[in-house]
Amino acid sequence: MKIKKHGKKWRLDYIADGIRHRVKFKTKEEADAEMTRVKSALQDNTYVDPSRVPTFEQLARDWFADRLATSRTPGHGYRPSSLAHWQSHIDKHLVPVVGNHKVNKIVAATMRDATEVWARPTAEGGHGLSPKTIAKLLTTASRIFRFGIAARFMSHNPVEVLETNKEQSGEQTEVGERLKDDGEVTDRDVLTPEESKRLILAAEPGLYRTIITTALYSGARHSELLALRWADVDLDAKVIHIRRTLSTAKVKGDSNEERFRWFDPKTKKGKRDIPMGVFLVNGLKDWREKCPKSRLDLVFSTEAGEPCHRSNILRYGLYPALERAKIEKNIDMHALRHTYASMLIMLGREIPKVSAYLGHADVGVTMRVYCHFINLRENKVDEMDDLESLVQNA
Repeated sequence: MKIKKHGKKWRLDYIADGIRHRVKFKTKEEADAEMTRVKSALQDNTYVDPSRVPTFEQLARDWFADRLATSRTPGHGYRPSSLAHWQSHIDKHLVPVVGNHKVNKIVAATMRDATEVWARPTAEGGHGLSPKTIAKLLTTASRIFRFGIAARFMSHNPVEVLETNKEQSGEQTEVGERLKDDGEVTDRDVLTPEESKRLILAAEPGLYRTIITTALYSGARHSELLALRWADVDLDAKVIHIRRTLSTAKVKGDSNEERFRWFDPKTKKGKRDIPMGVFLVNGLKDWREKCPKSRLDLVFSTEAGEPCHRSNILRYGLYPALERAKIEKNIDMHALRHTYASMLIMLGREIPKVSAYLGHADVGVTMRVYCHFINLRENKVDEMDDLESLVQNA
């Protein structure tokens, strides 16, 4: 292994795996650095022929194809929603920014530069992404790099040594306004009781009014409602049993012809029982008499008895109802779940009970997401006379 001057450049000459390599560099320092790296890789048995090292795009496509193949067997692999998210990360953000880089040349600085592009406003040529979304992109990238390490295309994961930015500092303006929203659910993200009533009355009677009402009065996830069977609804005991979810996510390249797939709930505590009030029970009783007959025993189905697509519930059900009710907040089906939780908290329900109804992994999730409403519920004016008396009368 030696370095020679070759014209205006420096050439590293070495033999690895029985193949002779000649690599040119602009400076001797670059050639020395590469020689050191190659020697180390040969000693550690981690050397990879440079001609075999893929670009990030090639590695990402191979990684995704591997995940997709694993998921084609029913009961194995990953949910379509996860695959669709990864596919979107790769196509829309990762490949456009770092796709052309050879993976063994990607370092922490490369990924740090990528985060700056993702965070930059779209008007300035960036992607305009939030810190939370960027963190998800880095997680996907890290999975891809680990795949590359296992294939011996690279020796380290550049994301693992990347120092991520703190999402918010808690700084305020001089007049007391927060400079960074912390992502908590607040009043603007939910409906008031009066708005909830208007929405129900504005919804088209039948499927759309019933599913909107059920979402508001149960807090179940959209995917849980669409997977609900009549066998899971005990109208006499006034309880909804959440046992599964429906996925309609589409993944490019997936040859699985099954349009609808069924999964366990999102968390271990997702299998749960949600109590119902009289209004919801009566509404579901009325709907049971009128709803389309479904071969799958579905509570909410199309006229043909097949599963509903979530986008149709929004397009033809929720959004028109919001418009008729003159509600201008940015509300989707998940916001109805937030509305349910916020109203229970304001009514004084214990947080562990609310958390159980929502199917959160732990109470801490509920506390973080709904701390705005927890703080509102608590008495903010605490008379401290007893503390002063304790001291004064001692």
